[in-house]
Amino acid sequence: MPQPLTVGLLSWFASNGKVPMAVVVIDTLAAIIPLLRLFLFLQHFWKAGLTAGALRWAS
Repeated sequence: MPQPLTVGLLSWFASNGKVPMAVVVIDTLAAIIPLLRLFLFLQHFWKAGLTAGALRWAS
């Protein structure tokens, strides 16, 4: 059964008693990279929304 990265890392720690630092770094990057890509993709829309809300049309 697939597990989230954090649960898998915790179960590995519980069974072995220690986790190599390289595994922790790789798991951290694997968890952060998709969120970073999503943020960078949606940043354009977020900036456009802030800009549209800040402008005031003078009549």
